Amino acid sequence: MTGPGAARDPGFLASLRTRTQLAQLRQLFLMLWLVPPVLLGVLAFMMTGEPVSTTLVVAAAVLAALAALAARSLLLAGKPLLLDSSESAVDPATIAVQSLDELRRRLLVGFATAEAGLLAGVVLSMLSGNPAPYLVAVVIGWPALVLNGPTQRTVERVRLKLEAAGRPSYLWEALTEPVPANR
Repeated sequence: MTGPGAARDPGFLASLRTRTQLAQLRQLFLMLWLVPPVLLGVLAFMMTGEPVSTTLVVAAAVLAALAALAARSLLLAGKPLLLDSSESAVDPATIAVQSLDELRRRLLVGFATAEAGLLAGVVLSMLSGNPAPYLVAVVIGWPALVLNGPTQRTVERVRLKLEAAGRPSYLWEALTEPVPANR
C-alpha cells in the first residue's frame, strides 16, 4: 500500500466516477454543499420580506465568520497520528484505516462547525421574518463549507498533519483503494 500520495488523486470530478473511499467522501460533501442554497430558496419563498434589523444581519455575519474560522482551525488542529510504541512493525493497512477515520472525523467536524454559523442565520431569519440574515450567513459561511471539504489541498494538509510525527499515514492509498462491492 505505498504510492505517490496526492498524485493518486484523479481530480475532484473524475474521482466521482470511481468506486473509492475518496469518491464516497466527495459525493457526500457534494450533497451537503447543496443544502444551504436550497434552504435559502425555501426561506426566500416562505418569508414575507418584513423589514429586518441591521443588528440581526450583522449578528448573522459575525456568527458565520466565527464559525468559518473555527471550522478551519478544527480541521487542522489535533495531534499527529501516533500508534502504540510497543508495536514496532505496524501493519500499513491498519494505519491507513486509522488515517481514513481521522480524515473523515476532521472533515465532518469542520463541516458541522461551519454549518453552525449558517444555522444561526436560519434562526435569525425566522426571528426577523426576512431571509436577509441567512443570505448574509450563506455568503460568508458557504465558502468555508466548500474549502473544508475533501479537496486535494485539504486532504494533503490533513495528511501532513497526521504524518508530523514522522510516521507514514498511507492516507492517499486508503482513499484511492476500491471500495468492496458490498458497501
